[in-house]
Amino acid sequence: ATNASVAKQWYQRRVRGPDEGGVKFGVKDHEGNLQTGYWSLCAAVNRAMRVGIPITCPEFMATITREQLATILRSDTDGEIPLLEERWRAVTSAGAVLTSKFFGSFSVCVSRAGRNVHKLLDIIVDNFESYRDMCLYKGRTVSFLKRAQILVADIATCLEGKGLGQFDNLSELTMFADYRVPQALVALNVL
Repeated sequence: ATNASVAKQWYQRRVRGPDEGGVKFGVKDHEGNLQTGYWSLCAAVNRAMRVGIPITCPEFMATITREQLATILRSDTDGEIPLLEERWRAVTSAGAVLTSKFFGSFSVCVSRAGRNVHKLLDIIVDNFESYRDMCLYKGRTVSFLKRAQILVADIATCLEGKGLGQFDNLSELTMFADYRVPQALVALNVL
């Protein structure tokens, strides 16, 4: 397979997803509003925490079963959550890494970066496999690091740039290539 065909297959599986054009996965938030996309995951995590499920506890994350995660991420529509298997592997892997390398706390990762976004990106990418959005193209490694950069920006935003959310070089993050960027690159036969 050529690099272009591999990229197109990746796009079909990861970017477009199985529910494109059909019923979307959605979860109602605490006010009863149906959330989709990124916000549906937030609503599902918040729903779990409201009923006492320790979904943000690394020890729980490391040992969660696929069935438990499916229940936590259940949809309030007829649409199913895309990529459940990949999400389960990412959650269990992250929990195991946090427990074994970072004393069970993501704040340790952030502290070790010393307010430097590049160091934090390195820590994230080096330790959390699901954040390594890289591929080989014409003999060179190409990476967007979209999710890792969004994670860093979310930390800064959620903590209002204070404490662990204070970074001396936050403006050095690149653009966050959302799913439209790979779509455009495929349409232009770049990928």
